[in-house]
Amino acid sequence: MEIQVHHMENNNKSTIDNYDVDDNEKKFECAFCHRKYSTPIERAECEKRCYQKRKQIDNIRKEAAHQHMANVDTQRISKEYDQFIADIKHHVDTYGEMVKIHGHYFSRDPDFDLSLLELKNMSPFWF
Repeated sequence: MEIQVHHMENNNKSTIDNYDVDDNEKKFECAFCHRKYSTPIERAECEKRCYQKRKQIDNIRKEAAHQHMANVDTQRISKEYDQFIADIKHHVDTYGEMVKIHGHYFSRDPDFDLSLLELKNMSPFWF
């Protein structure tokens, strides 16, 4: 088998070098899987396939890590929210008043959250 390699010289003339390659001798190695090939084209095709596989595996790994971090973050937020509700209940039981945070009122019921505008619209006697 003979391989032709084209070179551009400084005077813009194309030259061709011929390389004799024994079919049993495989000189070109894939950078990813280290399989050996007799032509650079075969090696390039293998590297392309290997790169696509590696990229796909990396994307799956990144997605799994992202999902794990999202689950951990959700659990942390849930614990903090439960503590927040417990603190609100303690405040209401201790002081007998709702908690006002950034214009929102919170009571013992976690679903009870009123903004100042909602309070004003509920009754004219609030303000």
